[in-house]
Amino acid sequence: MFKSFSLAGFVLGFYGWLCCISYMRLAEKEIVKKSELESVLHESLACRLGLCDESGVYIVPMNFGYCDGELFFHCAWEGRKVEMMKNNPSVCFECDVFDKIVERGVACSWMSMYRSVIGWGSVVFIEDESEKRSALRCLVKHYNPKAKDVFSKKNVDSVCVFKVVIEKMTGKKA
Repeated sequence: MFKSFSLAGFVLGFYGWLCCISYMRLAEKEIVKKSELESVLHESLACRLGLCDESGVYIVPMNFGYCDGELFFHCAWEGRKVEMMKNNPSVCFECDVFDKIVERGVACSWMSMYRSVIGWGSVVFIEDESEKRSALRCLVKHYNPKAKDVFSKKNVDSVCVFKVVIEKMTGKKA
């Protein structure tokens, strides 16, 4: 998985493993239905990807699309994010939907009403032109369901497209 051993990689891997076997302290706040988890993914405007390599942990907010149980993204062909994913395709992601602030007495008693999803998965870079078009269509439809999905060959070739194959998701509502 890593090109060489690193303490940061070991710690993140161990922590990811630990998270996968942990439970939510307040069970009544856990989102367990797949349809509710997917609702958060469909309503969220950004997906934060957590990446790790020898230099440490990196998190980046991205535009995304969610279709058929997978997350789709696009970016430039070069840069820190792409290099990190090539060296370690294991990622963590987070999406959330903020609903409102509930004011109760003093400010320390206020509460945020939100829904969030945290998940783990593996990055797969998409090379095939028709698969890239499908992924880009998913991404565009996430933000504008009425948008036309006309992508020139030049547009498709110029962008790096990848998906996250989701292995586990957990959700919380407050």
